[in-house]
Amino acid sequence: SYLHNKLIVIGCNTLAYINNLGSTAKYTTACAAVCESPAALTNGSCVGAGCCQNDIPKGLRGYMFTFYDVYNNSNSTLFNPCSYAAMVETETFSFSSDFITTTRFNDTDDGRKPLVLDWVVGNATCEVARDMPSYACHSRNSMCVNSTNGQGYLCNCTDGYEGNPYLFDGCRGKFISLLDPCSSLDHVQSFYEE
Repeated sequence: SYLHNKLIVIGCNTLAYINNLGSTAKYTTACAAVCESPAALTNGSCVGAGCCQNDIPKGLRGYMFTFYDVYNNSNSTLFNPCSYAAMVETETFSFSSDFITTTRFNDTDDGRKPLVLDWVVGNATCEVARDMPSYACHSRNSMCVNSTNGQGYLCNCTDGYEGNPYLFDGCRGKFISLLDPCSSLDHVQSFYEE
């Protein structure tokens, strides 16, 4: 998800690129993190001193990182044992200066960080997919929505329904009937409760 994730680079002499796999563009996003000493680091700040973050491109389907040294600084290796690049859910990440002076960033959660994925069906738009035998919006109370992050489409339940739009009768609502107390006739109102 280009909306919910960021490229994070942690280090004191580190430049990292995202290589967009399956695209003609070799490099799509880069970030550089530099620092002269632990005193230059600020917890919670990821604007270049020990930590850099950058947006990821829309439509990214596969990626690989490439690392480079920003400049030749042997001092930083005395207090910075490792550099990192990761795609991380923006809301879950907060820089800590000990990510530079220790290996805590990689040691926490076995080096795994939260990431938000945007799932889509196929490569076709809704208009094209509706006529295909593989059309995935099976529930009669579902609707097709074109992906906002590249090719493909998604299925959602229509308003007033919830559930799984990919299953037959997967989107369901609650039907409630009430007698209208203001009518002289037994008038029936119906609506769906969310």
